[in-house]
Amino acid sequence: MRPTTPPEFAGKLAAMAKRLTLKDILQGKPLGHPLHPLLVHLPTALWPAALVFDVISFARKDGDISLTLATWWCLLVGLVAAAAAVPAGIADWTSIHRERPAWKIGLIHAGLNTAVMGLVIANFILRCIRGPAEPSVTVAQLTLSIISVLLLLPSGYLGGLMVYDQGIGVARTSKDYWRRIARAGGARV
Repeated sequence: MRPTTPPEFAGKLAAMAKRLTLKDILQGKPLGHPLHPLLVHLPTALWPAALVFDVISFARKDGDISLTLATWWCLLVGLVAAAAAVPAGIADWTSIHRERPAWKIGLIHAGLNTAVMGLVIANFILRCIRGPAEPSVTVAQLTLSIISVLLLLPSGYLGGLMVYDQGIGVARTSKDYWRRIARAGGARV
C-alpha cells in the first residue's frame, strides 16, 4: 500500500467536509469522539479552582493580587470553554429521543449549567468593574463563586449519569461491533 500524497489527502479531507453537517461537527464526528465532554473539563476544573483562590484570598486579606488575578483568568478561560461546550451539548441533547430518561436528565443538566454560567458571568462582570488586580475578593464575589460551584457539582453528576448510566454518546461513531461491546458492558446505547 502506497502512502497518501498531500493532494490525495486534501481531496479526501474536502470530500469529508462536504458530507459533514454543523451538527456532525458539534458532536465531534470528525474527531471520532464526542466534543461536549472534551470541552467541559476546562470550566469544571477552572471554576472550582477559582473558588479555592477566592477562599484563600478572602481568608488572607493581605493585598496579594496574584489570587484575584488567578481567579479572573480561571473564570475567563472557563467561560470561553463553556461557551464552546454549550452548542456541542445542545447538539448531543437533540439526538436523544424524548421518551428516554436521558432526555429529561439532559434538560435538568442544561438548566443547571445555564444558572451556573449566569452566576459566573455576573461574577466575572463584578471583577471587571473593580478591575482584575484587586487586593482581595469581595463577599459578593465569593458568594457567587460558592453558589456557582455548588450548582456545578450536581450538573456534572447528571452529565456523567447520561454517559455512564444512559450511554449517551457511547459508541456513537463506532461500528456495530463496538456498540455490542458497549451494551455488554452495561451501556444503554
